[in-house]
Amino acid sequence: MKNCKLFLLMVVSIFSLVFSVAANAAAEKSTFDYSAEKMECRITPPMIDNEEAERNRDLLGAVSDLDWSIGPEDAILTIIEYADFQCPYCADASLSLIEYQKAHSDDVRLVYRHFPLSFHEKAVPAALAANAAGYQGMFFEAEEFLFEKQSEWSVLENNEVFTKWLIQEFSKFADLDFDLWYLAFSDSDNEAAVRNMYTQVIKAGIVSGTPTVFLNYIDSNYMFDAASLDSYIGKIRKSEYRVQECPDVLIEEGESYIAILETEIGDIHVELFPDTAPNAVNSFIYLAESGWFDGITLVRSYDNSLWNADGIGDPGYSFDIEYDGVQDFDGPGYIGFANSADEQNLVGFFITNDIRGYYDQKIRKDCGDLNFTEDAVEKYVDEKILRFSKNNTFLGRIVDDDFQKMMQNPGDLNIAGVIIKSK
Repeated sequence: MKNCKLFLLMVVSIFSLVFSVAANAAAEKSTFDYSAEKMECRITPPMIDNEEAERNRDLLGAVSDLDWSIGPEDAILTIIEYADFQCPYCADASLSLIEYQKAHSDDVRLVYRHFPLSFHEKAVPAALAANAAGYQGMFFEAEEFLFEKQSEWSVLENNEVFTKWLIQEFSKFADLDFDLWYLAFSDSDNEAAVRNMYTQVIKAGIVSGTPTVFLNYIDSNYMFDAASLDSYIGKIRKSEYRVQECPDVLIEEGESYIAILETEIGDIHVELFPDTAPNAVNSFIYLAESGWFDGITLVRSYDNSLWNADGIGDPGYSFDIEYDGVQDFDGPGYIGFANSADEQNLVGFFITNDIRGYYDQKIRKDCGDLNFTEDAVEKYVDEKILRFSKNNTFLGRIVDDDFQKMMQNPGDLNIAGVIIKSK
């Protein structure tokens, strides 16, 4: 509350300085070379480090028929888990991963690799029991059972007692040929395979404890809860659309362009402003013609002061914010490119509604019953809009009639496609 009051008192005195800075911004906007083959941009680092994945794949070995895995071989996400059946943290992780794979069976492949730690004496017998079930196609059923019962068997007196427990429990497994299971469980080659896997992983030098989980061979850094995995799959999907170079120059000097957003309430016409934001308009046209906005949704947000939309993925490039020092987002129906933390334009765009009303209500709510002048509030809102305008490139404006159609629609809007036409 105190900071709110101090800031409002400061707004009046600093506002003229802010406007002088804004006026100078027009001279700092980037130039655009219409004769160039490619527009100027920055190729951004990928969200996923494929080089790390290749290094880890070489060290750990590709997933093969020798692995215990469930899910499609061409899955979007392959989860490789190194775990110890007696490790309590592994129980939590493994059961979560099993449930996640079940819920995303078309997109996720789960691979389990044994890493029995030396101080867990029951880890190897448990691994042998799971392997023996796995030879009959029931490894993950056995894994799930062993981790669910871990608190019961991990406290047993010794391995002799534990072995009897395993024999008793697996003899009751539905659809399991117990005689075949027992022969595999007792086979010395089974134990040799488990211990050999541990030795090979130790030599690789990148797994030292359990659970260790790799997402497409990239260390998950213990972020393998459902929300983190959902986010990672989102990154993978977005990375599929990355370009390797800046977009072609598609706009012509002096030409005007219209973007037509095809929605369920009819076409929404957007007048684009290439004179003041040539990089943004060129990029928008490139993305639209590449299908980047096909099937996305304009979502109402910030108390209906904005509609936000994300593209289908990460295009792999960015460019500087363009601000002409004149045009601000102080009105309805303006469309702009959102910016990143490093002041570069992103693929997502937004459409304004009542930005001024949103800021006005917000400051009054935040400041509560403090005494402040209407003039201070107005100047504060002006400053917020100016800052917002300088940080997001002004791309164009929706024609009035079409904006009224948007306002009459109470929900979000789905964009089937975007058509670009020259005027």
